Amino acid sequence: MLDVLIALVLLALGFWAGKQVGARKPVPPQPEEQERIRVQEDRAAFSQLMGYSADRAYGRENE
Repeated sequence: MLDVLIALVLLALGFWAGKQVGARKPVPPQPEEQERIRVQEDRAAFSQLMGYSADRAYGRENE
């Protein structure tokens, strides 16, 4: 009977410890200002390239 009680207590402690560890989620590091600006510039450049066409490359877009 004592073995069952010890097993239940250990099981409860393990469950409680698991909940405590799971509750604390690591906070991702915030990018520095310079890195954030670089990422924004990269996204803007990619967006501009996605709108590029052969007509625009050869100067026929205004015709």
